[in-house]
Amino acid sequence: MSIANAYFESLPYIDEELSPESRAAAEALIKENLETSSATHPNLPALIPSNPSSILASELARVSTVPPTPLTAIDLSRYEAPSTPPTGASLEESTAILARAYAAHSYMRSRASHLALLDKHGKNAWLIGNWNLEAELKTIENELARVSREVDLLNVARNAAQQEVAAELKMLEDTWQKGIARTIETQVATAQLRAEVLEEMRVRAQ
Repeated sequence: MSIANAYFESLPYIDEELSPESRAAAEALIKENLETSSATHPNLPALIPSNPSSILASELARVSTVPPTPLTAIDLSRYEAPSTPPTGASLEESTAILARAYAAHSYMRSRASHLALLDKHGKNAWLIGNWNLEAELKTIENELARVSREVDLLNVARNAAQQEVAAELKMLEDTWQKGIARTIETQVATAQLRAEVLEEMRVRAQ
């Protein structure tokens, strides 16, 4: 069944409640249909095959290990306090240690500045953030209340519309059942009359 043609007929406000046996049979049919149906709708296109780059493939392989291999893209040793160059170290070694010392000093100075700003303005920023979240929450709650009221009004309108035609639907259902019964009675009478005619013709033929 296509999505466009899938629809359900239900009159919950005037239909009689299902018996336990009918409900169990319906649930069994639903379960059987869910077990035999595909999770993907046939109208949906096939998934595009994944073709990750070598960098992405290596990262996926890293995070898939248990436990994941630590990420080594950032050299954390640059931000550690460097040790004093040993006696007799070459100029290149001393220059490399000095460069790491500059990097560690810049990092610590930036961190101290950020902590000072956080200590000075962090409380107000946190309160303003909470106020914005409360305003957003209030907006969402108001929207939820509005939608809930619309749902209630829609249910009231559906109830009124179904109750308005309940008597007519009952009459039409009774008429349909009587028509079916008369049709069956007519078919039975026709079959009996046909059998009698055939029997009479057989008797006369003898």
